[in-house]
Amino acid sequence: LMSPILGEGGVRNRYQWSTCSAEELRTFRLSSKTTCLHDGGPTALTPSFNLGVTNDLDRQCEVAVGLGSTASRCQTLNVDICQTFYCSDGQTCLHIVHPALDGTSCGSESVCYRGSCTNSASFASVDGGWGDWLPWEPCSHSCGIGIRCRSRLCNNPSPINGGKYCVGPEISCETCNTEDCPRVVDLRNEQCNNYNSPFNGVIYTWEKYEDESIDPCALSCTPINQNFFSILGVLDNGIPCTPQSGIHQHGRCIAGRCLGVGCDKKLNSTAVLDKCGFCNGESSMCKEVMLTYNVECLGFGYITGYTIPSDSRSIDIRKDATDDSVYLVLLNNGERVINGGFRVTRGATIEVAGTDFAYQRNNGGENLKATGPIDVDVEIEFLCTRSGNFNYKISYYMAVSAPITQPTTAATTPPTTARLSLLHRLQLL
Repeated sequence: LMSPILGEGGVRNRYQWSTCSAEELRTFRLSSKTTCLHDGGPTALTPSFNLGVTNDLDRQCEVAVGLGSTASRCQTLNVDICQTFYCSDGQTCLHIVHPALDGTSCGSESVCYRGSCTNSASFASVDGGWGDWLPWEPCSHSCGIGIRCRSRLCNNPSPINGGKYCVGPEISCETCNTEDCPRVVDLRNEQCNNYNSPFNGVIYTWEKYEDESIDPCALSCTPINQNFFSILGVLDNGIPCTPQSGIHQHGRCIAGRCLGVGCDKKLNSTAVLDKCGFCNGESSMCKEVMLTYNVECLGFGYITGYTIPSDSRSIDIRKDATDDSVYLVLLNNGERVINGGFRVTRGATIEVAGTDFAYQRNNGGENLKATGPIDVDVEIEFLCTRSGNFNYKISYYMAVSAPITQPTTAATTPPTTARLSLLHRLQLL
């Protein structure tokens, strides 16, 4: 925190924040970087006005000069201690270039307050009270679930003389413009693209960088055609949290924190889609398809895999083994958009068949997930780097014509095998 240099700027200015500094501190206090301050701790902080009451001028001299120092030996100098005072080190009186603490006695029934000796009877503590909510800020986005916020000040009245600060939220937010957008825009990638400040003296063109270990609302970007990434700030209000956040699928970033948005598109709602895609449903209008898919690699190259049928939802494909010898491949209209071009994808979220597919790799394991529903069949291939057999677990839900009233346990599906044909390998090499 910035503070005035002792002895400069006049006594009055030592007690005032500039408008700019006050707003910067308030904005910082509302950000995710100050969550550790939300816990008040086992003991309350001492109000500044009481510091001079509990620490007389001799104690203030000990803090300023050292143990054994006193102010009483320098009283003959006859100075206004509310402006400046002197402390003795046993041999001489040392000039302390700042005023005594607020609450320090400066005479009969008088105490120092902001540089003046004032009657102590006028210092009854007053607890703060909230003022009216300020107008709503504009919605962060014109469609696709935006966020708007409003704030209020603890100024009705303001806390004084050690009074308590207002209890309750200082900022209130809600969703707005929840209609679907006519076209999907990757807002995270767009914010990275728009970052044009020099980085280590170089202007880069940035794209988003996703990794499960990064804070879900961090603006993590990587320069195009470079092999490093950087945290360039926080995501703007209303931008979706990363898929790694584990918060509701419509989670939105607000002041650097990821807050859940339910399937009813309301902030902090606990409403969730069931496996069939119904908000707060009971998963009775669909059935689960589960299988273990065996990939038999005969060498290096791509291998035809599995087809997920149209209208499937809650899609989950994973490889739990810690082996980087095979990678799943997602196709979009015949183009390999994940792990294509014989290049391994670090992690990505890509729209395919009308829904977002989130891909993650971690220590050899893989996971591809999508909420769905998909509006066309989706093809999955595999990229083999050596010979061997590898298992993937595939699950998704398909709609049924009538509700399933009793839970059923599906029979174990025999492993499905994909093989890399000699002809297919020759076409790729």
